[in-house]
Amino acid sequence: MAIFSDLSPDLIMELWERILHPDDIDSFALVSRRTHATGRIFLDENRRLKAQYSSVQTYYSRSCCNKPWGDLLRDILLDSRRGAYVQHLDIQSSHSHWQQGYGSYRHPGNCHHDRYSETDMLLFKNAIRSSTLRSRIDKWRLKQTLARGDEDPIIAILLTMLPELRSLKIDNVALKGTFQTFQHIADSGSTGLLSKLEEVEISSVKHEIKGVSVFQPFAVFPSMKRLSCNNFQLDWSVGAAETRMPLQTSNISELTISGSGLDSKNLFGILGAFKALKRFTFVRPANCRGFDPFWIRAALLAYARHSLEYLVFKSPDDVEGERCVGSLQDFEKLRILKIDHSSLVDPQRCETGRTAACQHRVADYLPRTLEELVLCIDRSELHDQVYDSMRSLLKAKTNGHLSFLNKLEFRLWFLGPRYDDVEPLLSEKLDDGLVNSWKTTCEQKGIILTVSRCDALNTCDAK
Repeated sequence: MAIFSDLSPDLIMELWERILHPDDIDSFALVSRRTHATGRIFLDENRRLKAQYSSVQTYYSRSCCNKPWGDLLRDILLDSRRGAYVQHLDIQSSHSHWQQGYGSYRHPGNCHHDRYSETDMLLFKNAIRSSTLRSRIDKWRLKQTLARGDEDPIIAILLTMLPELRSLKIDNVALKGTFQTFQHIADSGSTGLLSKLEEVEISSVKHEIKGVSVFQPFAVFPSMKRLSCNNFQLDWSVGAAETRMPLQTSNISELTISGSGLDSKNLFGILGAFKALKRFTFVRPANCRGFDPFWIRAALLAYARHSLEYLVFKSPDDVEGERCVGSLQDFEKLRILKIDHSSLVDPQRCETGRTAACQHRVADYLPRTLEELVLCIDRSELHDQVYDSMRSLLKAKTNGHLSFLNKLEFRLWFLGPRYDDVEPLLSEKLDDGLVNSWKTTCEQKGIILTVSRCDALNTCDAK
């Protein structure tokens, strides 16, 4: 019976030529020293392609010769194997028009670039024409957009040719066709397209997005774990707001919504799609009307009561009279909480700030499973809030209500001209001896106490 070591070099070389996946190339090289030696040329090429294509990113550039997305798509169209090497895509710039001929068209944040060659344009148009995800009218629109020099169609087609893509970041660009591609992939039910995508971060998108449409397609991808949506406007008109995502269909376990104009009540239509949400970060945008933190907690309790382990909640201090989040005791696995003191405890109910009814209020709102607590505290009520919070938390640690608490941090929220130094404010508002005494007491009870700065540029949300 013939064994692998009996194969001729020509047969082994033919096997090498049939291996296309990068991981398979590395594995096949481990079969034997002879196989490794025979495939040296393939291994060298594999390492070169990994170095060149595994992580692709662009930043804003005014260079007319800088056309990374067109170059990448051309490379993949000429040799589809290259697409299997791309695992990380970071889109922080895109061109919107040619250097000449469309000089009157300017999109904020984007720049013009040199025209593609006729050969490249033919490649791109053929790729659009052969797409099975697009209708005839969509293909026509993509080709028209491409003809004026916009890179949106190139990125849209490129995403359908990256089977190993793991993470995607889109920042400060206008890619309407690209977002439509995500939806088309989700609607098609294809198991091969973006099936390994795990992490998506979308920031400062330059066109308005309808309701849940930014969440819906990513929720369908089977490998998705983390979705972050930062600083862009969502359209919650009547038609868009009525859209709800299918219940218990998504594997996403970490969701960040920061400054994206999400109506708190519409969270019910989003959070219900996640099977087991473990980490949730919510930063309310400034000047947001109709916002109610109570509904954030209600939506999380409805769909993540049994799974949520990490919660960040940040509400800018520009709205008076809004309700607090409410008690978090019903979360069964919550271990890490980062929140504004004013969102957790209603200062209106504690006019003196130090009444017997308020001294233990902070701990009464917290779950027994809590291990780490970060409280952002407003400078205007620094002394009362820190003093009452410390007494409340130390008592809860002693009586066993917060027996797992091992890390406590006060982040001092500075508003106004004086926030250059933490120490003068601590000397003015809190006695240094008292602070040191708290640190000693916390250490004795197994709690690490720290005090840090948090200003308008460092909004306490994710750090």
